[in-house]
Amino acid sequence: MTTKAGATRRFFYVCKLLLLVPQAWLFNGLIVLDFALNWLTGGDSTETVSSRLGKGVVAGKPVHTFFAQIVDFIFLVLVQQKDHCLKSIQHKDGDMALSSVIDRHLKGEPPVWRL
Repeated sequence: MTTKAGATRRFFYVCKLLLLVPQAWLFNGLIVLDFALNWLTGGDSTETVSSRLGKGVVAGKPVHTFFAQIVDFIFLVLVQQKDHCLKSIQHKDGDMALSSVIDRHLKGEPPVWRL
């Protein structure tokens, strides 16, 4: 049988372990979710949503601008960073986005494969 004191001690031990999880692990997990969300919505799997939205803002796309304002506000509140999406643009990524692949196909260009 388990005593109440032993169960309480184990509970606090588990809580202590959970609090020791490095912030880097959480940050990396959020980045993975960011890549996955971008890929699930037709973007390049190696590009973040913020980068994709930033490129859309530069291109003058209204839907991208709307969502970039939301993301920028969230980052302003959480980490006091202004213009997050514009600062997050990854110029070398995005060539495997669904729209880019379709555009290359319509132009008659050969497919680009990246391993």
